[in-house]
Amino acid sequence: MNKKSPSIQELKDLCLKKGVYVGLDTIISRMAIYPTKLFLYTPLKPMQVMFVWFIVQLVACYVITQGGYVFVMLGIILFHAAIILDHADGQMARYLGGESILALYVDQLYHNITNPLFILSLAYVAGIFWIGVIMVAIYLFNRVIIFNPHIYNLTNERMENAIHQTIDQDQKKLSYSRRKAHEKNSFGKIYEWFRIEHPLSIIFWGALVGLLQWTLYLYLALFSVDLIRRLYLQLSSLRRADKILNKKDLEEQA
Repeated sequence: MNKKSPSIQELKDLCLKKGVYVGLDTIISRMAIYPTKLFLYTPLKPMQVMFVWFIVQLVACYVITQGGYVFVMLGIILFHAAIILDHADGQMARYLGGESILALYVDQLYHNITNPLFILSLAYVAGIFWIGVIMVAIYLFNRVIIFNPHIYNLTNERMENAIHQTIDQDQKKLSYSRRKAHEKNSFGKIYEWFRIEHPLSIIFWGALVGLLQWTLYLYLALFSVDLIRRLYLQLSSLRRADKILNKKDLEEQA
């Protein structure tokens, strides 16, 4: 069997390592094994498969904007189904030995385009487009609010050391999700069901029962609470970084 024709079991052994995935991601990663095997028979590369799911999600947003219960549900299902391909490109990269930091960046870039468009599409058909605009603004701000010392030109050694002792240690607190199966996060299991791009999320169920507008209001509230939470954690971290800097200054003066 050649490099590009692995068995399903070989792919599972490589891509479904115990403890790597948790919750719904475990199911999605198992489902992705089959399209991964099919893609490996094609000349497509992982980043090209990544582009495929990006296009699928763009099409899904367009379908949603056509309005009506059937189109909305079809678009949501299509958007969420693309996440299987999102897992497939990563599995391809692991099998082919082509994992890439560039690919991780592009992956996040695509999500930061399609997720806001998904929200806007749903808000448009729900008749609350401007609420959708506010949601997208908060969503994107939540994505970029993580303190980056390079943006503020705080790259001298003293400040970097202080930041590493505080900001870097607090990054895990900024996410409710569990990265590994052994991590104990009481909010992690609930958070999974609110992930925008996640299959069978609250958005799916809200649209399914005809409560799309109220579901979007719920997400607006959650985004707002998360924004306040992130600001609080960042400010707390920066205050502790300042204390470390002040302590070093006093030690140097002594």
